[in-house]
Amino acid sequence: MNKRLRKILCILVLSGLSFGAFAGGLDNKNGIGTYLFITDRPFGGLQYERRFGDSVGLKFGLFAYYDNDSTTEPLNMSFTMEVDYSLFETTYKDIICSRLFLYALAGYQGGIDRKWDYVNEVPKEETFYNNALTSLGVGFDFIFMDHLSVPLQLGMVGIFPYQTKIGFTVCLGVRYVW
Repeated sequence: MNKRLRKILCILVLSGLSFGAFAGGLDNKNGIGTYLFITDRPFGGLQYERRFGDSVGLKFGLFAYYDNDSTTEPLNMSFTMEVDYSLFETTYKDIICSRLFLYALAGYQGGIDRKWDYVNEVPKEETFYNNALTSLGVGFDFIFMDHLSVPLQLGMVGIFPYQTKIGFTVCLGVRYVW
């Protein structure tokens, strides 16, 4: 086989592989990554997503942090479950896919609030708190190169009964989907 024919064959094979690498990311059913809801008491952590069909997705989030040397919050943990419903999906030139969805989230957040005695360098008071988390809103999921998912969610969040708060939230995340 001469050199010119080898080059043409290599180019055809590589171009065929590259088009396959940018297939539709909307067909992926599983995802794992991180997420963060930005609120007065932020929550987030690791997240697993499972999609059922084309329109419904279920996400589970888990976070735990402990630092006994902290002067304000030595323990913080949360567990969330989220359901989303796809409204619109599109693919742009087989490179980026996007999904518009509505979401509903319910969860738990707990931890220890610590007041510190700076004069004696010891904890003055520790309060264990439990909160329920709820959130409703809309989200956009951008999927690059078939496997890199970058969700952006906007909505309202409610945190109660310890220091009850209701307000606007933004959630950002990064996931690997397959």
